[in-house]
Amino acid sequence: MENRFLKTWVEGCARNLAFQIIVMGAAFGLFLIPALIAALWGGDRDTNFAIFMGILIFIIVAGVVGIVTLGVSSIRKRAAQLDAVFEPWRLTGDPYLQNGRQYHGDINGRQVDIYFHRGPTLEIHIAAPLHTRAAVVFKSEIGRISASLGDYETVALNDPVFHNLSIYALDANWMNKILADGPARVAIRQLMRVTGAYELRQILIQPDALKLTIRRVGMEQINRQNVGTWLDDLFTLLMAIVEAPDPQAITVAMPIERAVQSDRGSLAILVAAAGCSIIATLSFYILVITAVIRLFSSLLN
Repeated sequence: MENRFLKTWVEGCARNLAFQIIVMGAAFGLFLIPALIAALWGGDRDTNFAIFMGILIFIIVAGVVGIVTLGVSSIRKRAAQLDAVFEPWRLTGDPYLQNGRQYHGDINGRQVDIYFHRGPTLEIHIAAPLHTRAAVVFKSEIGRISASLGDYETVALNDPVFHNLSIYALDANWMNKILADGPARVAIRQLMRVTGAYELRQILIQPDALKLTIRRVGMEQINRQNVGTWLDDLFTLLMAIVEAPDPQAITVAMPIERAVQSDRGSLAILVAAAGCSIIATLSFYILVITAVIRLFSSLLN
């Protein structure tokens, strides 16, 4: 599992580096091509500059329109695909963030909240008063560090079925009782069974909800059959938790956890901060573009 985390990190760095190189090359070409055309035109300085600016503005506008059109089309297509997947459970679908999707509704008498967003990541929350915390994660140093920060106890696992998993809980004895339930053990094993080389999963038991997170999930994996299996396994695990004796220490959810589960619209401040950062970034690039235009203008002279 450590190799998987390392490989994923290296892959992410490589993609980011490649993206930066492509952006730099595109930005250089964006100014070089109009400058060359203007220089070959052979007119006076004002004519050359007007040609340069005209071509540059045309390329920028055409690029923005093309990107926006492609993005909107892609988002609508994916939204329609996801809506069709969740339609059997009569969950209400709405946009989430810039290109994500969220679904809310009632299944088996429980409030269910599902979020699909960048990553791509799928989150499934089932509301229930569980009064404790536990986490099922893949074995890794990251998991151990996170558990130590939350004062979690490591749950001893002497089962080869869970050889690649680590389980942490505020009450390890209570978690062992959950694991003693046969259907719950099978549900955990199936929920943590990845289908892709870089797919990551985790199960969180929170005071107010049971949560499954699947990161780097392929769109082909989000289908009615898989979603139905995930929901069935989550409800099987939830039933075992509800029927188990109460944990020794009762824990309550933090306000932000409730907001993240069912009312992410209340996180407007964070969204506004992200928007401000985007505006600041765009302003920076505008300043850079202005400086480059002036440089090419001086070169044309």
